[in-house]
Amino acid sequence: MVKSPLLKKEHLLKNQNTTLKRALKKIAPMLLFLCFGCQPEMTFPVEGNTVDEIVNSYIQSPVNAGVAIGTIKNGNVKTYLYGTAEKSTNQSIDNDTIFEIGSITKVFTTALLADMESDGLLSLNDPVEDFIDIQIPEYNGQKMTLYHLATHTAGFPPAPSNLYSTEPIAFLEQLQNPYKNYTENNLYEYLIQFDPSYPFGTKIEYSNTGIALLGKVLEEVSEMPYQQLLQERVLEPLDMNKTSMFLNFEDNQTWAQGYNQSGVATPHWEFQAIAPAGAICSTLSDMLIFLKANIDQDYSSISEPLAECHTPQFEGPYKDYEKFTVGLGWIILPLEETEKIMVWHNGGTGGFRSFLGFVKETETGVIVLSNSACSVDDIGRAVLKLLQ
Repeated sequence: MVKSPLLKKEHLLKNQNTTLKRALKKIAPMLLFLCFGCQPEMTFPVEGNTVDEIVNSYIQSPVNAGVAIGTIKNGNVKTYLYGTAEKSTNQSIDNDTIFEIGSITKVFTTALLADMESDGLLSLNDPVEDFIDIQIPEYNGQKMTLYHLATHTAGFPPAPSNLYSTEPIAFLEQLQNPYKNYTENNLYEYLIQFDPSYPFGTKIEYSNTGIALLGKVLEEVSEMPYQQLLQERVLEPLDMNKTSMFLNFEDNQTWAQGYNQSGVATPHWEFQAIAPAGAICSTLSDMLIFLKANIDQDYSSISEPLAECHTPQFEGPYKDYEKFTVGLGWIILPLEETEKIMVWHNGGTGGFRSFLGFVKETETGVIVLSNSACSVDDIGRAVLKLLQ
């Protein structure tokens, strides 16, 4: 029997949908923020005794575009600028070029948590269900708390299972902008069906979901949108006036263009429900202010709550680490080849990478911003070792 053209078309579409769904399963993990070493990344040699030498291999690669580095030592700030903000125009990087900082956003969210706790508005031990008008899953009667969200010990996977669309066109759009259409309703739908597989507070599992939920709790407590809360409690006290979550991509001429690991220009990422986990955009000059406020407890009115976030909260095995220590949002690990302890976080979106790290004992720190999707973690650590 000969199939009609219509049946052939339906058969072709069915095969295409099946192929896309298989591709989704393979590609979906790549859409996560690249933090805590979540995914293997292209790396570059960082040998050298100067910042220029450390960054040379990275910036000479044709797949990368620009890098902005800021350091603090003995109260002195230095900046190092390399490459371009936009390859096609050869626009140079400067201190006010805007980058997506990805998951470094998470430590702004935990800073809000610590600041609100200092004002008596909430407690780390408060159950999440006290603030959210849906049923929050329990584990054998154990309640999930704000502590569990802030320390990545709530048992959530890196991304919610309902993040990725099974519709071919929507999925293709997600390859470029994965979090754009993930709403608060989507997040609540995921939470209702989430089934924790082990007790809360017993295992580290890095999660965008948990920090997004924490951001929602903070909105409910403050009765204001996350952006406004961030502005009033962190950005304004620190005079970080070039930092935001929802900057205008079209009108702002100081944006860096992001590039993927193949060196191809990629769209800026946009957010709804997952915004507290990765939506902040900032500049080298503003991030140096944030770095200083974290290093120096007397720097600003919020430096004490910031310092609370650096206190070790949980230690356990994580991936290749036997002992992996987390504070509120921050990672706390030995700085390789030194006897110092480093507090750090990194971030990544479709076309950007970032690293923020400091040693409180020596009051030294580094911020690295890149408009390329190749990791700058090695650069950040190598520069921080130079500062010791």
